[in-house]
Amino acid sequence: FFFFFFFFFFFLAMLPTISKLTLLAMCIGGIAVGLWCYVRDDPAWDTLVEVGGSKFRMRRTVNGVIEFWGHHELDVFRGLGYAHARDRAVQMFFTRTIAQGRLSEIVDGSDEMLKVDTFMREQGFARTARAVANELTPVVAARLNAYCDGVNTYMAANHRPLELIMIGLDPVVEPWTPVDVLLITQLMGFVGLAETQIDLERLLIQSVQSGVPLSALQKLFPPHLDAVDPAIVHLLQKVAPVHFFPPEVAMMPALPTFKASNNWVVSGQHTKSGKPLMAMDPHLEVSRLPAVWYEVLYHSDPLANNSIAGISVPGIPAVIMGRRHDVAFSLTYGFMDMADFFVEEIRNGSAVRDTGNVAFTAREETILRKNGSPATVTFFESGYEILEAPSNKGSVLQDGFYLGRCYSGFRG
Repeated sequence: FFFFFFFFFFFLAMLPTISKLTLLAMCIGGIAVGLWCYVRDDPAWDTLVEVGGSKFRMRRTVNGVIEFWGHHELDVFRGLGYAHARDRAVQMFFTRTIAQGRLSEIVDGSDEMLKVDTFMREQGFARTARAVANELTPVVAARLNAYCDGVNTYMAANHRPLELIMIGLDPVVEPWTPVDVLLITQLMGFVGLAETQIDLERLLIQSVQSGVPLSALQKLFPPHLDAVDPAIVHLLQKVAPVHFFPPEVAMMPALPTFKASNNWVVSGQHTKSGKPLMAMDPHLEVSRLPAVWYEVLYHSDPLANNSIAGISVPGIPAVIMGRRHDVAFSLTYGFMDMADFFVEEIRNGSAVRDTGNVAFTAREETILRKNGSPATVTFFESGYEILEAPSNKGSVLQDGFYLGRCYSGFRG
């Protein structure tokens, strides 16, 4: 401490007055935030939490992991929601805001944020989540509502997270709902998975449009393009230029980027203990802060030894990978065919088909912009298909050839 203060005040004396005041303010602020975090995240924190009429014990282990004890199933969901809100409220807030396409409204009205919002609105994540929420079974709805009760109980008592205050944001943090849970789930299934397939196929289309010979592409991607009809290549050259996954979206720090994953099991016949080993290895950035995953330990029925330790995703009420006392469970992100492109010839707002023309309807959305005028964007869709057409050219669809994109998670 002596050497720290000696060099601190020596360095302070060398600075001009304004710099001294700035440095002092930063130090005082840092100390205050550090003390606040220490008090808030005291390793000895152990308390009785009340959510939705249920009371259960919750504590933080010496390793910083939240552990809690519930009396029945819904307590588990309430406790997980409370823990997520306590430790990852900012992460949940930004992930939801991105998926809703509301960054321009709440965070920053810049052109970069508008591109992100336009992309998210085009995918229709929020609309699909609302539709799915209306189809939930009573059991699933009860679990999601219990989780949301846990999130909202903590947020009601703690209001805005300190991190939002420090960066000058003063948004109204809306209650967490089952729609938000489904929204985050939609985003997790798209970013890095379906998005990777879509962009790879767009790359092939753009290569064709740029004049790369089909034979060269077949050598690069054997055997996937061996059966491609040259007539399709000729048709793709007529299509309006394709657009890729916006780099502004790809660089969003709140969004996970799944590139691949694997897991494996070793039989107890090959281990020293005689018990099996299981490895769970989703490929995610180790440098991400906050982490995509959130470790948790809970006990829903101590008498039945019903405890689970594992990792969850803030905003979603589930332990995705982990173990009980008698079984371990995991998953792997396997790439599958989740999207398809079609070449559509549009005449008078309809796609020309052999079985009869199919009309594409215009969906207009207004994106509010912080400290700026709202922007109106238009998307053209039919059922499960959306056209890759400019979104800022109004509600009239010009005649021509377009790419139509179908994604298994999209609902028109």
